[in-house]
Amino acid sequence: MTITPDQLYELLPAIYRVRDSERGEPLKALLSVMAAQINIVEEDIDQLYENWFIETCEEWLVPYIGDLLGVRPLQGANDEAFSQRAYVANTLSYRRRKGTLAVLEELVRDVTAWPAKAVEFFELLAATQHLQHLRPGKGGPLQICGKKARNGLELLGGPFESAAYTVDVRRIAGGRGKYNLPNVGLYLWRLKAYTVLRGEARAANDAPPGCFRFHPLGYDAPLFNPPRTEDEITHLAEEINVPGTLRRLPLALELEARRELITKDEDPVCLYFGDAPVLEVFIDDADTPLAPDEIVIADLEGWETPGWKPPSSLVYGKDNELITKCFVDPVCGRLAFPAESKAAGACVTYSYGLASAVGGGPYDRRQSADNWYKPQEREATWLREVTKAKSKKTLKNAIEAWNTYSSVTPLAFGIIFITDSRSYADPLPEIEIRDGCKLAIIAAGGLSEEPDKAGKSRMTLDNLRPHIIGDLIVKRPLGISKNANRRGEFIIDGLLVEGALAVKSGNLGLLHLAHSTVLSPTGLTEGKAGIAVSGGNTNLKVVLDRCITGPIRAESNVDRLSITDSIIDGGEKGFPALAGEAETEYGPAADITRSTLFGAVSVRELDASETIFTGEVNVERCQAGCMRFSYHALPADPAAVPRTPPRYRCQPGLEIAMQEEKYRQEGLAVDAAAVRQQVSLWLVPRFESCRYSHPAYGQLSLVSPEQIRTGGEDGSEMGVFNHLRQPQRQTNIRTALEEYLRSGLDAGIFYVRQE
Repeated sequence: MTITPDQLYELLPAIYRVRDSERGEPLKALLSVMAAQINIVEEDIDQLYENWFIETCEEWLVPYIGDLLGVRPLQGANDEAFSQRAYVANTLSYRRRKGTLAVLEELVRDVTAWPAKAVEFFELLAATQHLQHLRPGKGGPLQICGKKARNGLELLGGPFESAAYTVDVRRIAGGRGKYNLPNVGLYLWRLKAYTVLRGEARAANDAPPGCFRFHPLGYDAPLFNPPRTEDEITHLAEEINVPGTLRRLPLALELEARRELITKDEDPVCLYFGDAPVLEVFIDDADTPLAPDEIVIADLEGWETPGWKPPSSLVYGKDNELITKCFVDPVCGRLAFPAESKAAGACVTYSYGLASAVGGGPYDRRQSADNWYKPQEREATWLREVTKAKSKKTLKNAIEAWNTYSSVTPLAFGIIFITDSRSYADPLPEIEIRDGCKLAIIAAGGLSEEPDKAGKSRMTLDNLRPHIIGDLIVKRPLGISKNANRRGEFIIDGLLVEGALAVKSGNLGLLHLAHSTVLSPTGLTEGKAGIAVSGGNTNLKVVLDRCITGPIRAESNVDRLSITDSIIDGGEKGFPALAGEAETEYGPAADITRSTLFGAVSVRELDASETIFTGEVNVERCQAGCMRFSYHALPADPAAVPRTPPRYRCQPGLEIAMQEEKYRQEGLAVDAAAVRQQVSLWLVPRFESCRYSHPAYGQLSLVSPEQIRTGGEDGSEMGVFNHLRQPQRQTNIRTALEEYLRSGLDAGIFYVRQE
């Protein structure tokens, strides 16, 4: 219970309050200080009680409670990557059911935070069954006719297959053999599903009218299943429980069965389209989505073909009471209305896949907001809501209102809240950031009414991903300022910007991007800058936190560029990821941590840690800065020396030095050029995908060299997903299986990939 200063003041007798009021309320001021301290003590007492229980205790106490149960500590466990809280809490349940398939499945989920599916491969072995002991659930031959045959073929080789196999005697631990009596397979999903609520589908330029794509940038991208939580530890995972890509067939069969039952006045079967459907379609600006029965799952991959036409509506029921209104292809993320439909657009609720919360997305961003929103230091003086639900509250109008307000209000601090996940395509005016002023454009539901511990209101930053079409241009108005000693600041948080963020020549002090994506399909193919900073901003600090951007072009006289847990994409044609305004010029001094840069880098100074540079690194001042636990491509010329700052345990230089030392220890002559060429050929990062629209974008492949997958300072991978602690998760699986796997069984780990 929080005690306010007024409540404490009211406890005093009235005579003392009257006398205090006559003297300017010094006693009330004292009680305000006391109330804050009382609340701190009370919170501490409450936390001490909560620390008795594994469900509510602080994270640092979890290993201590686990030690009381003899639980082995997990590697890499933290609040961000994963926690061992569930592992400790469920230990007794594990031990009661030790060795069962359900426990292995739940165990792997708890020690890795990855969804898992356990499979006993002996159940899929082809075997003769006794007539008095038939087991229909065991693996059998694939059917070659009907829809079940197609379903079996789609699941073949995956975690949910049911076909029978002959015995495979190869070791499952090496990932080669599967189907044998002692083998147990553990399938893991490394990608997560993030749900977008009422985003706008993008009209397709390569198809007839009425055709749309779910991806706001117009890419073909598969839709994902938002995993449904399992209620019982004995339950084995099904397709609905894992964040896999949606398949056409199960969705089509469910919707077809629903329509047949509804026409018979019977209750429909609900799995994918129950209380929380995997996708929803809103025609135009309708308040309610289409009923699942009005959606048809179809194959729309051929609509680029000349002469292709959308299918016609389907009619069900004796009296034609049920008419379908749209067609959806979840495999490529496409939507089409029937030719006779008059729909002009669509909003969609769906889930997409990504390895982690990087870039603009509908996930919780409260921690990142704490880096720039500190109400105890500076409270916002101007707030404006933007939503398409109210036509007058457009982003264009909000920026115009800010420009007017900041022109007459010194030291203005404004926040523009975009409160939906819609697309904003209106041409935007230039954003004016005057000296001493601060503006943030964020995806948020506004300020919450409940205060934080400091007594200030907080923002609600989740479940939204607004899409801005067009460039954001920031400038400092001309003229003499009374606040020239205080630099202006501009922040964006949680946005998907299809365009560039440009800072004109001026006197900006801070450009802060958090959990945002700033790029465009044309920019990636043509090498256009995602972020462009003109000269004259000599005091400007550019900060990128958990962002995905196109190429960065900034003058070398910019004060500092800080990049953390981000992807900078130079595009498929090999344009530089980071350089000056001209690609041949040096960019500003940069601090780059746990990031991935696709393309060459050319900067004035460089401090880098646990970062992957897929291209060459060219630094003007090599005597300053340092590179640690990072990878960088070597110059194409074997005789050329990399122009980098001092390097510590960086690849491939570290591996080259180790190979040379190995030759020396064996008394062999060292051919430095040959060793360098040999190592450079195989020691390169390999990614699941380097294409932005792919769910596994920027994720290191499991066939990447171990020197990169475990080359981080703490044994984690290099690059943008270092914070996931994936090598530690894999180690935790082996550690847990030593205790809970039945004697005589052998387990193999298989990762489900998105092609």
